[in-house]
Amino acid sequence: MSPPPVLEDSGLDVASAGVSSSSSPIGAIAGAIVGLGLIGPGTVLSILALFFKPYLRRKLLKYGFKRLADLIVPDLVGWCRLNL
Repeated sequence: MSPPPVLEDSGLDVASAGVSSSSSPIGAIAGAIVGLGLIGPGTVLSILALFFKPYLRRKLLKYGFKRLADLIVPDLVGWCRLNL
């Protein structure tokens, strides 16, 4: 049996392949801020819709978001009154 062939060194180093060990954390900070900006409002609206439905509906209607109020917190009492 012959020994396995020896692979030649290509001369590429991990550090020269675009991976920097001393990179600044600006990218991670920017990603965290963008993530919070996208996830935060949805989380707050979900919690309000689960636990504070009448309050959320009143506030949304007060500031003119009728369609959003109907979508998130539908007024089922008024709907039942109209359809009976």
